[in-house]
Amino acid sequence: MRGRLAKLELSDGNNMYAKLVVGADGSKSRVRELSGIKTTGWNYSQNAIICTVEHTFENFTAWQRFLPNGPIPLLPIGDKFSNIVWTMDPTEASDRKFMSEDDFIKAVNDGLDYGYGPHPEITSSRGSLSLAYRRCEHICQGEV
Repeated sequence: MRGRLAKLELSDGNNMYAKLVVGADGSKSRVRELSGIKTTGWNYSQNAIICTVEHTFENFTAWQRFLPNGPIPLLPIGDKFSNIVWTMDPTEASDRKFMSEDDFIKAVNDGLDYGYGPHPEITSSRGSLSLAYRRCEHICQGEV
């Protein structure tokens, strides 16, 4: 410390001094570790399925439903697309990750609507009825 400034040693050997250092480098923060800041954490035993869905209509409203195993939010990102970060227990996440796209989209619609959701218009798709969320761009799984 130089007075009340924090000294940062850079990888090129130079030093910087700052009144404030922010460790915004994630849950495994190297800045926090090097600063000796202690934390307490615990495992929630939840994972999340993260995907982008396409609507059959424009959606400008963020919406969330709280299911028994965790929330499922609908987060508009423009045009006819929304992001979903569906939190659930690890077994359910694993099962959903390996569903066919059609089965997954049905599960998303059931999770979002189930009588309480935004009640999107129904459209015909391959001779059957489906709610407005019709395509999942990608699915990834990770701990919450």
